[in-house]
Amino acid sequence: MFSKFFRKKENSYSIDQTNYLLIFKSIIEYFEQNDKYNYQTKIKGSCDVCELNYYLIPNAFDLEEQLIPNGINSYEELYNIIAEKINFSKLDSGFFDDNYVNYLHFNFKTQNPENKFQMIHHDFLIFCGYQDSEEINVYEVLYSSKFNLDYIDFWKKSEVCTFFLPINSDHAEALEVFDDVLLGFCQLIGIEQLDKMFVFPDEKVIYEINEQLYIDLLKRINPLSDDADILKRAKKLYKKIAIKQNADEGDNVDLLLEFCYFSDWKFEFEDIEDLIAAEFEEPINIQIPDETYSADLFPYIQAFLKENGKVLMNYNSFSDSYYFFIIDLKDVEEVLTMAHFANLNIEVVDVN
Repeated sequence: MFSKFFRKKENSYSIDQTNYLLIFKSIIEYFEQNDKYNYQTKIKGSCDVCELNYYLIPNAFDLEEQLIPNGINSYEELYNIIAEKINFSKLDSGFFDDNYVNYLHFNFKTQNPENKFQMIHHDFLIFCGYQDSEEINVYEVLYSSKFNLDYIDFWKKSEVCTFFLPINSDHAEALEVFDDVLLGFCQLIGIEQLDKMFVFPDEKVIYEINEQLYIDLLKRINPLSDDADILKRAKKLYKKIAIKQNADEGDNVDLLLEFCYFSDWKFEFEDIEDLIAAEFEEPINIQIPDETYSADLFPYIQAFLKENGKVLMNYNSFSDSYYFFIIDLKDVEEVLTMAHFANLNIEVVDVN
């Protein structure tokens, strides 16, 4: 069951854009034919686990325990809070005695650009409806980055938004990855004809967490290692982290990296110079001001490496030390994505 829609809505789809309406229709049709209403996965560009939920009103809410204590005396009254925001038709008393309204809920997190140790929580509610049609032909979106366990509070405070113009800085961060979140879930649940919905339907945004993932990651960051050695170490990593679910605490360097340079937080350029020179198999010349040490060296090192198609990486030791290693610049995004799915704490050395 979808709501009547009575505000004129322009077509927001073109041939070179994401077809959000078709995506939402396809996902809803999938849920209507299946019994599983919740999916979770990791998706490229996001932090932690992303979640997709399919909800039905009234089934998703408890009238006595959730609504009445919050001053909402019926399911129709609950729905009308949203209907007023998105200009959908309000419902009369008794509607939910024999009917339901469905909607989608996407939840994911991104890194706070102002503090890499914090995450921004993003929640989207998607409602589809009809406008002068017998078929679903419109949708509306509600967003909030302030979601907490009080779902009713979110229901009241979420804001109407689009996928084209951000309403605030948090929403802007969400829009950077939302298309990949949609693509990831469509790939996960097996939505067909993605070429009609996405500009890049074959982009790999989710990875199956298996032994091959660890093999591919180790090959990218250890290009000179023997295949047999890679396989042996990948098997151990997969068993330890994926099967036994032991958190990576910076204690897997012997399995992860064949060549790296270990340093505490204080070091001079000469200490790391051999690692860089070995990458090019010849002496290097990086112009660094006198009395420049430790993290202050990073901008000069990274600038030199970037000019030569390389980048300095770190395996996080969770202490005041580094495990430095170097990879090809073209592989950075792929390595970070695979490491994210493999639950290994690999990062680009920050120059800021």
